[in-house]
Amino acid sequence: MNSNVTIADVLRGALDGTNVPVDAVQVVNSSERLVAEQLMGMRGYIDVLIPRGGAELIKTVVEKSHIPVI
Repeated sequence: MNSNVTIADVLRGALDGTNVPVDAVQVVNSSERLVAEQLMGMRGYIDVLIPRGGAELIKTVVEKSHIPVI
């Protein structure tokens, strides 16, 4: 979780001063699978998901997401 937060902080810092809102990059601060699955169904609110974690999490996101995944 700490590395994910740090990566998001760097990305958000890079957006500061651009036309892209810093809130375009966010981290879900939960490791619960149910939260991840709810997030994967939020088409229309989220443009893309970038899963970071173990192989099982990434496999689940690719299989279940209704949102494009990188």
